Order: sequence, then C-alpha cells, then structure tokens
Amino acid sequence: MGRYIPDEIIKEIQERADIHDLISGYVQLKRTGKRWKGLCPFHKEKTPSFVVNTDMQTFHCFGCGKGGNVFTFVMERENVDFPEAAHILADRYNIFIPESNKSPADSGKTDLRVRLYELHSLMAGLYSKNLFSDSGKKGLEYLKNRNFSEDIIKKFNLGFAPDSWDYAIRQAKIYKYTVDELKESGLVVDREENKTVYDRFRKRIIFPIYNERGKTVGFSGRTIDEESRGAKYVNSPETPIFKKSRILYSLHIARKSFQETKSAILCEGQIDVIAMHRAGFTNAIAPQGTSFTEEQAKLLKRYTNAVYLCFDGDNAGIKAAVKAIEIMLPLNFEIKVITLPPGEDPDSIFNRDGSQKIAEYVDNAKDFFEFIFDYYTESEGTLTPYKKSRIVNIIIDFLLKIENSVLQSSYITILSQKLSLPETSVESEIRKNYRKKNKRSSVPAKAKVNEKESGSEFPPIVRAEEELLELAIQHGDIGRRLEEELPEELISKTPVGNALNIAISLTINGEWEFISEEIRTVINENPDRTLSRILTSPTDYAENFDYEKAVSDCIKRIKRYHIECKISELMRKLEKTLSEDKRKLLQEITALQKEKLSLKL
Repeated sequence: MGRYIPDEIIKEIQERADIHDLISGYVQLKRTGKRWKGLCPFHKEKTPSFVVNTDMQTFHCFGCGKGGNVFTFVMERENVDFPEAAHILADRYNIFIPESNKSPADSGKTDLRVRLYELHSLMAGLYSKNLFSDSGKKGLEYLKNRNFSEDIIKKFNLGFAPDSWDYAIRQAKIYKYTVDELKESGLVVDREENKTVYDRFRKRIIFPIYNERGKTVGFSGRTIDEESRGAKYVNSPETPIFKKSRILYSLHIARKSFQETKSAILCEGQIDVIAMHRAGFTNAIAPQGTSFTEEQAKLLKRYTNAVYLCFDGDNAGIKAAVKAIEIMLPLNFEIKVITLPPGEDPDSIFNRDGSQKIAEYVDNAKDFFEFIFDYYTESEGTLTPYKKSRIVNIIIDFLLKIENSVLQSSYITILSQKLSLPETSVESEIRKNYRKKNKRSSVPAKAKVNEKESGSEFPPIVRAEEELLELAIQHGDIGRRLEEELPEELISKTPVGNALNIAISLTINGEWEFISEEIRTVINENPDRTLSRILTSPTDYAENFDYEKAVSDCIKRIKRYHIECKISELMRKLEKTLSEDKRKLLQEITALQKEKLSLKL
C-alpha cells in the first residue's frame, strides 16, 4: 500500500471518522455527563478509567495513560503505523486513498506498487474473459461439474490460465509491462538455463486474490487434471503488494456481511469459502496460502468481534482450529467452532447435502471451550486424578490468554464442574501458572516512560503549563495575555509546552477556535498522553473560578522555576570561582532572589 497520504485525505478522514463510533466497536461505552466511559482496551482494569470525548474527538485512559485521536487509537489497538492506520480508517469510512509511495516532490516517478496493482487487475480480467472463451472450455466444464453457478464464478471473478508458456508474458507486453515488472509480480518464473521466463500459471482455474480494499494482489491456480503429477495449487509468491500472512481470502466481499451477521466464518481454503457463500453464508473467509496468523487475526478484528471456525473434520483441521483459538483469545474474540465429520469439508457437504445441512452445522457450533475440552479429553477414557491434573494444566494455558476477568472466571467455573473439582483448586493452578509465565518476563520497554517525554525534565512547571494550555483552549483572551507576559524561552520544549506555543500563536492570529484541531494534528504525528488527556477530559472549572488569578499564579510558578534554576547555576559557579569574581556573582544571585520574592504566590 502507498505510504504517502495527501494532507487533504488525512483531513477528510479526521472529519468523517467519529471516535465514539470507532471505539464502541471495541469497548462498551457508557455516557457520563458530556463524555463516555468504559474499560480500557489497552490494559486490564476492573474500574473504568477510559474516557472518550466526542466534542474533542479524543480518548484518554487515566489508568495506563494512553490517549489520542482516531489515528492514535487504531495505531495502538492494531499495532500499526500511521499510514496503515489511515488506510484502515479510510476503508471503514469509504474514503479513497490514491496508491502511491511518493510525496508531491516525487510525483514524476512511477510507483512500482501502482504498476503491480494495475498489472494484476489486467490479468484478473483477462483470465476471467478466457474462462468463457474456447481456450477455457475445460476450465468452465470443470467448475460446472462441481456445481459452480455462473453467478458464483463472477462473484469471485474466477478465471482460467490457458495451456501456454507465455500467455501472461504476451498480454503484459501488449500493455507495455516490462519483463522486470513481470518478475516482480510473480506472474512469471525464471528459466535459469537459458535466462528466459515462462508463465507461472498454466492450464489452471484461477482464483484472484484481493486485499481488504478489493485490489487484486495475487493469484492461486488449481489444476483441472486430477491425474497431474504437479501440485494441486500454485500460488503467487510474496511481492511488494502481496504478503500472504496479511491477506484473508474474500474479505473484500465478506466484510459487508460481517455487519449483518455480527460474525465471520473462518474456513481453511478458497473452495471451502466459496462453498459457504454458495450455501448463503456470505461472511466466510479463509487464510491465504498459509496457516492462520496473528496479523490476519488483527486484520479480522477491525471488522468483527465474533468468529466461527470451520476447518476440515480431519486431524489436521482440528489442530488448525486449536492453533487459531490460541491466536484469537488474547484479541478478545468470541469464538465458536463448527465441527464437521472426519474427512468432510464445506464443499463436500454442500455438494452432497445442500445449504440446509451447512446451516445445521453452523447452528450447532460449539463454544471454543467445549471444543477444546472435548478435544483434550475424548481419548482419555476414565479421568483419573493425574489425567484431571494434566487436562487442567493444558486448558489453563488457553484461559490465561483471556484478558476479560469475567469470561475467565466463568470458564474456570465450567472447567471445575466438568472435572468435578473445587473451583478454588482450579483458581490456585491458574495463579501458579500465571506466576510462572510472568516470572521470566521483564517490564516491556514501551511501559517505561521516557522522562523527557513525560516532562519530568521540568517538574515544577509541568502542571503550570498544563493548566495554562487548558485555560488557553477554553478562553479566547488568555493566549494574548501569555504572549505579553510569558516569554517564549521560558516555555518548555515538552509536547505540552509546544502545544502552549501553538495556542498562543493561533490566538494572536485570530484563530483561537482552531487550537484543539491543530493540537489533534500534532497528536497524529507524535502521540502524547498528557495532550490526549487535556483534550479528552479537560478540567471542569467552577462558575466562580478566578481565571485571571489562575493565569497569574501559573506564570509566576514558571518564572520562579527558571529563576531558581539560574540561581542554582550561579551557586555552582560561585564554588569554583576565584575570590575577585565572587562579588559579581553574589550580586547577580541577590538580584535574582529579590526577583523571586516579588513573584510570591
């Protein structure tokens, strides 16, 4: 995806993205006065300390200190950088972002990603057209024999690569694509012996692969010759636009159904996804060319909180489901498992028994805990004390991944009842395992607050600057007074100090009402906890609050601090200075002390 995003697009995202709408998809929020409150999604807590301010379009947690705007929230929650967060928000609010890695200064250079997107879109169209031509007859016949309707073929834009070594090469050359671009796309393979290239996809049904925004990024080709010695599937390699661990097959189609069904169905492969869609379950998706990954789970979390796992009924499918559960539990998904008979998959069930049978399996899906418990106990026979102990320790590993304490406690109760054990003994094992798990881990670097960032380099003036910033945002005349009475060199270089300078500058330029918006822009680029707190939950001053005195006191505290710093510096010099220079230093110190006294609060 393009890294450079025009400023006007960022502004449009800010204007259209509503922070309450966004965050309420992750956190249950309750209105408290003018703001909304809920449990923080970034750390465990029992008492809500996470606040959302819709007027300022900001959030702040008074527990862990994280805060910011819609961009910051997505960056923190999805563990992505700013451009990726912007794309996520743009996608959610149907805002188009031009695909480019270049800033305006580089606009004359053609971007490789753009070329690859265009090339893949071209070939997807050509493969699709070819399926309905004479050279694609065998491919179309294969699909119809498997009961693929024309509507389904068109919905997934299925195609056919002819039995040719250079079909893609010839077509790409017509449209002025170079051999190097073909190599970058993965559509061709190097023939090392004579330094030529040939088509990767030949005589195969073509499944175009799309990213979440509906752009073609790769292909998967399935052989139509069941007796073929070659691989059943051939897939595009990873390219600048295709990272298989970040792609969910059919997400661009299924995400519309997520809102209606409030869930997704995660299958094993493309044919299974298409079978589910044929059966009416249009919220089905699948990992692309890899086992389910954490990146794919985070991608899915953007769209839904509930997932049904629908993997094959063989041992490999069951293990894949267990692995997916382990990945999804820490992300707070509600997980159910559709259990299919051994040797069966959605395609075989649909072709034999139709959509009603698929619906029965979906309706009878097990809660993930029931599935896990059955999986680990079905071969144990009579549950002896030793077997119970082993099962508890296995299942505890899953329960420890659940961050929600209510959910975790509920499953502890269920586990103790199933094994006829006292709940206290299961809780004791949970605590023991938790201590073991955390004994080896140290405090993450992210949790250690940088002193300069937090403002502790200027401890006595931190609160004074924060209060002045709050007052300058709320009252249009305070910035002018600060311009007159508080020299710029006395304002700290902390994020709050920089924001205070912005507030003063905008006020004297007659743009006081834009202060909050400008500071939110600053937070986009450099997230800061204190600024997010000030914007999200500013101090509610009483009606009789003396603003004039508050400003005077803050200015005095700042000036006194700098005077004290200067006195300390002169005192250190005094200790090392020869006798003839001490008199001058003492005079300076005395003058500063008098000035300090005049600033008495």
